[in-house]
Amino acid sequence: MEANKKKKRNWLWVLILLLIVGGFILLFIRGCSGEGRDVEVDDTGVTIVDDQDSIVGEDVQLDDSLSVITPVCKDSVAIVDSIVREEEQQLEEQKAEEALREEEREKRRLEEQQRQEQLQREAEERRQQAEEEARLAEEARLAEEERIRQQQDSIREAKLRQEEEERIMNEGVLSGEFSVAWNVKVHFSKGNLQYQASTDTWRFAENQWDYEGMRNEKIDPDYNGWIDLFGWGTSGYNKKYPFMISTEYYDYGAGPRTISNSQYDWGVHNAISNGGNRVNIWRVMTNNEWRYLFCKRENAAKLFTFATVAGVKGIIIMPDNWKKPSGVKLVLSVNHGLKYDADNRYVNEELKADNYALNNVSISGWRILEEAGAVFLPAAGGRDYANVFEVQNCGFYWSGTVNGEAEAYMMGFSSSDFVVTDFESRVCGFSVRLVRDVKTK
Repeated sequence: MEANKKKKRNWLWVLILLLIVGGFILLFIRGCSGEGRDVEVDDTGVTIVDDQDSIVGEDVQLDDSLSVITPVCKDSVAIVDSIVREEEQQLEEQKAEEALREEEREKRRLEEQQRQEQLQREAEERRQQAEEEARLAEEARLAEEERIRQQQDSIREAKLRQEEEERIMNEGVLSGEFSVAWNVKVHFSKGNLQYQASTDTWRFAENQWDYEGMRNEKIDPDYNGWIDLFGWGTSGYNKKYPFMISTEYYDYGAGPRTISNSQYDWGVHNAISNGGNRVNIWRVMTNNEWRYLFCKRENAAKLFTFATVAGVKGIIIMPDNWKKPSGVKLVLSVNHGLKYDADNRYVNEELKADNYALNNVSISGWRILEEAGAVFLPAAGGRDYANVFEVQNCGFYWSGTVNGEAEAYMMGFSSSDFVVTDFESRVCGFSVRLVRDVKTK
């Protein structure tokens, strides 16, 4: 653009020069035309001109030429000045327009820069927003994974707790269910309760026919063997220890109160090592429960019988839903002279042989009966202070029911009769068979 302007100005100056040169040429031509001059030739052949006339004429012609040239030059100058002014004006206008255009370009550049910066900011905001959304999404994913993991851990822990609870509740429990009241059923423990004084440990006998017999005479707080004949209410609570041989009834149990489901109850106060090893999950039956079991539940007289199991004398009790399994013979005592005399007592008036000999069950045969839910109570005898008696002749089992201040109810059987409801002094040592209530569904 600037080069074009320069070219245009150069052409103007060339035009001006041409006009001036043209004026001078015109003047020269007119001066050389020879009008008004006198010319003569002398003898030498030289032309003589009348200089004065020529001068005068030249002056006249010069004046005429100048009069012609002067307006022309003036007009040319005026034209040139006009053209220059117009060019300058155009240049100023062009500069102004260029300045406006430059200002517009700068404005557009700034606007474009601002727009680009805005786009960059928006892009950065979108990027940051996308990163934030991605971060939040990742946090949400991780939180959800953690929630699911914790839920799964909780489920696993709950399952493990449930399995552990089931293991505890099933440990030492026999499968058969026995009605001991119209709305209460129980499971029996796997064996009679036993105690080791030297370690203060409680357990169930490994087999239902196991008993300690005469070893109960070694009753002593430092004895490292096992005993299984206990004074009434000697759970260890309130210093009522199972190795006690006090002759005073008030040293036993809870005074005139029944001990079932109290701390004097062996199964409530103590954790049985092979019976879940937790307190308050076993209990001793009441007198009324023993009576309901043998006398009042449906077909009660046909759901127990005398027997010898693995060489040990005692009685077999069958569960409510008893179905005699194949592979083993079992004869009912009520079908061989044992009768209920309406006084919570069974008597064999036609006894021709030992009641215990009616059924002789081997270990393998007993495993079949036990699998079907049967319970065996061995005739483990009793203890009078430190003296053991009637081993393998009688079985005596405590209830948790008090009878006055000095006595408590118990259940006892022998080769000839079965007294479901009886009572004895609390100082006596009898067997304890614990039960656990059946959970209602």
